[in-house]
Amino acid sequence: MKTVGEKLESWALAQKDPREQDVFGRSAFNRYYYAVFLLVREMLVEFEPERGKTQHASLPEYLKDTMRKRLKKKLEKSRKLGLITHGDESKLIEKYSESAANLSELLKLANDARKTADYEPEVYIAKSGNVISLGQHKLGSAKTWPGRASAYCKTIRSVWRDAGFV
Repeated sequence: MKTVGEKLESWALAQKDPREQDVFGRSAFNRYYYAVFLLVREMLVEFEPERGKTQHASLPEYLKDTMRKRLKKKLEKSRKLGLITHGDESKLIEKYSESAANLSELLKLANDARKTADYEPEVYIAKSGNVISLGQHKLGSAKTWPGRASAYCKTIRSVWRDAGFV
């Protein structure tokens, strides 16, 4: 998806006609969002196969709240069994919480851009030099979303492994 987003972005930049810039630019935002969404969904399916059907809007809260509670419960049990120290428990919860919060905010931001691209045709793509914007969102920033999401997912997977989930 990221590769498609990059190609659409380059096409949007190359267009002289503002309507063509708008179409390709909107599509690029959309592809960058879906690159993030699919990375997160893939990660969640590794942990819970039924999460493959998770709704877009529910992902941020699921990561921040539901998964955090499950992690805390699992780590507390491990600590009580003497498998980990209280310090290790705290470090893992903090590591997870930070990555989950960052990933949740990224999902919200990217989904907001996707919704604007898909459902608000009155908000036009703006081009200034080599910068394409859609409302408050810049396509150059959107290009970084998949890489950032991948890094947060890597950290979350690491915590899950350390906690004994996978």
